[in-house]
Amino acid sequence: NNLATNNAIKLRKNRKELKEIANKVSILSSNLLNLLENSQDTLVDFSNSTTKVISALQNLTDKVQVASEQYYYYVANSHTQLLESQIKELTLITQSLNEIQKGLLNSAEQPVKFRELNLTERIDSLHALIETYTDHHLQRIKEVPKPVKRNLLYFNILSDLDDVTDTTKTLYKNLRKVFKRILPEDILIEPDDKNSRE
Repeated sequence: NNLATNNAIKLRKNRKELKEIANKVSILSSNLLNLLENSQDTLVDFSNSTTKVISALQNLTDKVQVASEQYYYYVANSHTQLLESQIKELTLITQSLNEIQKGLLNSAEQPVKFRELNLTERIDSLHALIETYTDHHLQRIKEVPKPVKRNLLYFNILSDLDDVTDTTKTLYKNLRKVFKRILPEDILIEPDDKNSRE
């Protein structure tokens, strides 16, 4: 939203907030590693899933930080503002992604809620939406090839959002595996979808 409104001040504030989040993720990752080192559990699958959770958290943080820097410098250098149609598309994508991540965080706090989630289907739908908007943008460029920097920025944003969506799915799938190991057997969690997009 701050990129859409060319709000450089808020974009700069976002960068500071993301650095604080990155520090928290680093602490959480260290705690998870300590848990693995001191755990009595020797199952390879459990350890692999836990390390993938750590990796996904760090990847999400890194991707968002890099994207935030790119968007800030784009606005700070007074480049051409995004089109209204592009802003609407990005708003739909980010709203959907925020809802997915909110559901994931809520279920992480109360693992029983994994049974009620349908994140695999929702994430795949979001991937399809991003691909659709990428195709739309290709058509736009054929009709109006300039300004080049704005066209490149929009492609970068779509690519960033697709990467974040992929990483969110990886985080979700591996959290599910971790919870399957640590929760009582009578608590059912959504089954693995082997046919879903990896």
